[in-house]
Amino acid sequence: MVKSVLVIVASALAAVVAAPPGGVAVHKTIKLNNNSKFQHGDRSTVMMLENAHSYFTNRRLQEEGGDMAFDGSYNLKFSQCVDVKTYDELLFDGEDIVEDVRVGNVAAVKSYVIFHVCQSATCDYDAVDDLYMIDLPTYLKEVAQYHANKKNDYCAQCEMFADTCNTAAVEEEEVEKEEEEEDEAADEEEQVADEEMAEVEDDEQQEQENNAEQANEDLQEDQADDVQDEGNVESEPAEGKKRELKQAIDCAQCSSYECFVEDADLDDTIRTRGELDDLVSEWIAELAACKETGVQWNGIDLYMSAMCTPYGDGVELAVFLDDACTIYTAGESVYNIWDPNNDNVDGINYLTYAEEFIKSAFREATSCLLEEYVDPNEAVDEEDAEGVYQMNDYCKAVLGGDVADFNNCEADVAAQEDTDDQFNWYKYDLKDTDDINQVCATINQKEGAYTYSYNAESSGTWYERDKNGQITSDGSSSQFSLDLTPAIIGGIVASGIILVGAIACFVIKSKKARRADESVYKGGVML
Repeated sequence: MVKSVLVIVASALAAVVAAPPGGVAVHKTIKLNNNSKFQHGDRSTVMMLENAHSYFTNRRLQEEGGDMAFDGSYNLKFSQCVDVKTYDELLFDGEDIVEDVRVGNVAAVKSYVIFHVCQSATCDYDAVDDLYMIDLPTYLKEVAQYHANKKNDYCAQCEMFADTCNTAAVEEEEVEKEEEEEDEAADEEEQVADEEMAEVEDDEQQEQENNAEQANEDLQEDQADDVQDEGNVESEPAEGKKRELKQAIDCAQCSSYECFVEDADLDDTIRTRGELDDLVSEWIAELAACKETGVQWNGIDLYMSAMCTPYGDGVELAVFLDDACTIYTAGESVYNIWDPNNDNVDGINYLTYAEEFIKSAFREATSCLLEEYVDPNEAVDEEDAEGVYQMNDYCKAVLGGDVADFNNCEADVAAQEDTDDQFNWYKYDLKDTDDINQVCATINQKEGAYTYSYNAESSGTWYERDKNGQITSDGSSSQFSLDLTPAIIGGIVASGIILVGAIACFVIKSKKARRADESVYKGGVML
């Protein structure tokens, strides 16, 4: 056993040593209920998987006739982020950039997301044959927007029942109910007082006889109850709770989400939570599509978007040299060039505000169900409650997009084309990434030994990690909460410029170098 462990460790270390400059060779952990002992290449894991029968029936994304094989009963859950190194002529346009490419400070990279499609609420029982793959920008846009729009999507349903959930009406009803309860309590007290006076006027002997008679009756009733309880030991099992497609709208939740807050009731400098969520959702879409920064580097316009972390367990915000955000540079950090004023348009610190939504996209399961609600004062129709599980637009965009079945990629792996002899030292995975199945096949060929280009030391990070490299429970480098009132939101908007400077200084601090004898975490494996 010890020998096999040493062989695994030696192989992993050899992969790291052989990694190209600026890259980190990473071995994939097979994710089975987040159990770290199941690792790629481990003999016991391989034997177990060969004889295992997955709970998930392998399915095509599209059934015959073009209809989607999945419905709203499914969920999406992030599994792994993978970089594919590509080729671009811009990499060799000038001596300065060529040298940066040679040392690993500049790389042509496209990131992809491998994700589970499962029917459990949290995808805790994720299997290895329910995996699919799509480009990172599409996954980021749709799933992060799902989390950013969650409250506004709920508020859209609340608006349909505004009359029922009107805050003033609810408060008036509560006041009337309290007054009725007070009147009933006063009547009960008066009745009790009258009964006590009548008892005092009764003859003492008669009272004793009555008490004795009552005590005898109570004893008989208790004995009868005991006999009945003994005869009813067995009870019918409770009926299982079915998942309802349509639920009653929660008026209290509508109020908590500020769905009925009128703009006229707020100061002009204060935005509602819904307005900010809308703006941040749009910003996330721009980020996913490759956002212009307005900053230049050596005469080249800089752009920002997301790419895989050095561990493949999430995403980082990175700076790119092209408007497609495929040429990454480690020479600049988003936290250095980011303008908190958003080009002096509205003064909102989108970076801090969007952080939790983006992290949630790579931490939490995303429901594909199109939520529908009914009036809280009306009973839910059984046919409506148990109908077809409609899929929401977010999952439609992911599963109906350019996506590949990760374990069934039907494409030949293209051989690397010859480059100019002057730059034959440059190695890449795939030149043309237009065919998702071709990309999928190329990634599968790596057999889990992935390399990553993002340099957290120079580009910064927004994750906090423990000594083993695992993202901490909240996965956040910020202590700010997003459960905000309109007044607090207004304060954040007004002070965003000051806050972002402090945050930027904090997040770009370099990690302390690890001791040589410490265990190092690389993409799911301890090396």
